[in-house]
Amino acid sequence: MTASDGMVEPADPAGLEVAGLLKASRSRVVVLCVTMLVIATVAAGLMAFRVYERVLGPELLQTARIAASTITSTAVQAMDLGLEPRDFVGMEEFMADALKLHRGLLYAAMLDDGWTVIAATSAVRPDVLPARPAGLACPAEAVVVMEPVQGIVVPLCAGNADGGTGAVAAAILVANDPAFVHGQFEVLVLDVATALLIGLLLAFEILLVLIMRSIAEPLTLLIDQLSRVAHGDIGASTRITGAGEVSSALASMDRAIGSIHDRVAVLKGRIAGMGDAASRGRLSARLQELLDRFAIGADGLRTVKAISPWDVRLPLVLFVLADEMQKAFLPLFSRSLAEPVFGISAETVSALPLTVYMAVIALATPSCGRLADRFGARRMVILGLVPAIAGYVLCALAQDALWLIGGRGLTALGYALITIACQSHIIAAAGETKRSLAMTIFIGALMTASICGTAIGGIVADRVGPNAAFAASAAVAALAGVIAWRMVPPSEIHPATQRSSLLAAMRDMLLNPAFLAFLLLAAIPSKIALTGILFYLVPLRLAEIGAGQADIARVLIIYSFMNIAAGPMAARFADRRNVHFAMMVAGGAVSGAGAWLLAGADQTHLILLIVACLGIGHAICVAPGVAFATKVCQPEAERHGRTTMLGVLRMMERIGSVAGPAAAAAVAVSIGFGPAIGAIGAGVVAVSLTHGVVAIAVPALRGARRDAGRAELGGTE
Repeated sequence: MTASDGMVEPADPAGLEVAGLLKASRSRVVVLCVTMLVIATVAAGLMAFRVYERVLGPELLQTARIAASTITSTAVQAMDLGLEPRDFVGMEEFMADALKLHRGLLYAAMLDDGWTVIAATSAVRPDVLPARPAGLACPAEAVVVMEPVQGIVVPLCAGNADGGTGAVAAAILVANDPAFVHGQFEVLVLDVATALLIGLLLAFEILLVLIMRSIAEPLTLLIDQLSRVAHGDIGASTRITGAGEVSSALASMDRAIGSIHDRVAVLKGRIAGMGDAASRGRLSARLQELLDRFAIGADGLRTVKAISPWDVRLPLVLFVLADEMQKAFLPLFSRSLAEPVFGISAETVSALPLTVYMAVIALATPSCGRLADRFGARRMVILGLVPAIAGYVLCALAQDALWLIGGRGLTALGYALITIACQSHIIAAAGETKRSLAMTIFIGALMTASICGTAIGGIVADRVGPNAAFAASAAVAALAGVIAWRMVPPSEIHPATQRSSLLAAMRDMLLNPAFLAFLLLAAIPSKIALTGILFYLVPLRLAEIGAGQADIARVLIIYSFMNIAAGPMAARFADRRNVHFAMMVAGGAVSGAGAWLLAGADQTHLILLIVACLGIGHAICVAPGVAFATKVCQPEAERHGRTTMLGVLRMMERIGSVAGPAAAAAVAVSIGFGPAIGAIGAGVVAVSLTHGVVAIAVPALRGARRDAGRAELGGTE
């Protein structure tokens, strides 16, 4: 079966028209559903704004009322002791301390009956001082003011001779901060926009999977089956489950073909029972000619494999989404739990959850690949969910950094089991000829899940807390398991096959100078920048300048957007111009240059540019880098197997993933988060350019053949 996004590709030209109609219909259905979702989400957002506006105003007034009451009660006690409001000492500091207990308050002031300021906090100015309310009188009752700021005025009443309430002696004014209100609405707008984006992406994923599994791929199978029958091949049966019209048509064809095979069996029995040997031989030969003509084998019906790459996409998206929910807040959460142990600084300890996570994935990946080939995706996904969910629960209950480290280690084991199983299923379903196209399903799922998970996790952590975000990850991962149980077909258990030793493949690849230079000067630095800068330092730097966890999440998803936008174009350009090496060097330099040049940034939008440069740089260099490594390691791939070669590549490049957080923490301890970002960025630029310069002098390092008469940078590989 086919495996790309536009994957309806029938075996016979007769199906091209049907395939075209299917593609057009699919596009119309997706556009219609997405349009309806946009309208519904925008409507829900507008309703949320109105509800928020109705609730926020009274809540802020109540906050101002509480602060005013606190200040007034103390002022009344002082007046009962015989002090006049103008004689109060330290009133400014007292009112400032009262405001610190509440969010969203601009200033507090004490004014006399003529509305002259007696004492006030620093934010009071004539342009933000409301006029004296007309209803201000004794006995003391709070009055609401709305212009130029919203606030509460409480009169201070002087006592009279008979112990009653006299005239207004002064008043306490507490004003709400308009900037706080605007900031809350800005956050709400961003959260609604993020929810819209997540909803669109997830809805598109669900629609795409449903369309491909329920309509497109069954129709492809039907077209292929009709083509086989039209060409006289009635020896194949397509086994597919489902209740749709296309599945019913395929089932009807299978029954018809099965009845023909049953009649053939009956006919063979009758011929075998004939007493005349000459007639029996003549009829058997004639029957065999007919069977050969219609491709009916002696073993009966042959079954066409009907597994789909799309079987695992939705469970994969949901699981990776669950795992990506921690990306925005994990460094901050880890740092809040970290304490120095065994002479290791708290900053280094705070990097260990991410370091252990990457190390477990690196070590488990080769073994997980072999298990996936043996046991199949469905069993592996369910098996992987056990440590993954246990890890999320352990992180949600974390009391110190050790709990968090253990939980992330368990989660990493589950991540390795599940992602490798899904990748193996996608490649197996696509077949030999469409593996590159099939990998777009895998990469697309990872990018979609990264965007959605990072954004959701940041919002949940910001609104409810990190522990709740980990609990939500466990729930989403469990949902992924339920969907995998329903959608992923079971696989037969295959006996283990003898494979080339990973150590032998690693030895041969490390003896390849082009691969060794690629590993040390491109692959590992790229991963150090990814985990050290993006996953560790950027969240901490953003928190340092006052960004919330939801804001951090919105900055981090820019990386995935840049990958989605620039990655395919860069890969096509590198393939078309055969400049994989040059693209790899240029992308590495770009990824580090942004961090290097903007290291001193103390504003969110400038740090966003660092993330964007990192995303663009990796989009330019990652795919060409894998193509380059595959090219220069072709002899090793032929000797040990392509899968083994790629497994060694993935395992060894993750040395950078493991080292990145620890190195970033060690540098940040000495010079701070911002300078550490610049130092790592400068290092990445330096090694990338060194790789290019050295390769000019030594053509073999860029994959140039020794017998070639020319050697252009990136042009001969």
